[in-house]
Amino acid sequence: MLADIRIVIWKEWKLLKDQFGGEFRFGFVMAVILFVGLSTFAAYFAGALWVTSPVLLMTYPFIAASIALTPVVDSFAGERERHTLETLLASRLSDSAILLGKVLAALAPAVVFGFVLFGLGVLTVNVFHGEGSLLLPPRWLFVGTSLLIVGMAGLVATGGVFVSLRASSVRQATQTFGFVIVGVLLTPFLVVMLLPDALQDRLLAWFRATELLTVMLLAGAAVFVVDVVFLVAAIHRFRRGRLILD
Repeated sequence: MLADIRIVIWKEWKLLKDQFGGEFRFGFVMAVILFVGLSTFAAYFAGALWVTSPVLLMTYPFIAASIALTPVVDSFAGERERHTLETLLASRLSDSAILLGKVLAALAPAVVFGFVLFGLGVLTVNVFHGEGSLLLPPRWLFVGTSLLIVGMAGLVATGGVFVSLRASSVRQATQTFGFVIVGVLLTPFLVVMLLPDALQDRLLAWFRATELLTVMLLAGAAVFVVDVVFLVAAIHRFRRGRLILD
């Protein structure tokens, strides 16, 4: 099982590289430079606030999510466009290996890159603003940011694969997933807005009285629940016969 998953991951990375060739390498290098530059310059100008502000550190989960987007929408829709899906489904690889391999092929680099940028941001703050002392995020903020880096990248990876399974083209997968992810992110706010005023006031009072660690842990847990829902839905939707007919 693990060997089959590794085969799928290697195939996805090689295919993405071969598909774009020199343009992919150039685009990848430019994206790395852009994200690294934004992270380090933002950390430099924000100073010590960069490692203590939950709002600023939320940059990293969203960067990780954006990194996962391109490979994940291409996962099945791209195979369908290139007419290679039939060959993949006719292989000896199990359904679980194919599905999990495609999810992890998008998730792993996104999470690694998110943590690398997180580390670079902290390093930048210490180099330019440390003044002999070590500036680190509070433990609750480090834990919360780390969970959300994994969770947000997982949200894109699992949700993107779920959408890509039935999309006829990468463009359709991208557009559909855009609507899906906006709906997922806006739903909690819409639910709160529809609550009675008294219940909204109680919820706001609880939020103000609760430690930020608890809030971030709850947010991370909610994101992971959505990740699992998307993954289970993708597993349920993955049927070789139907995928070939689609």
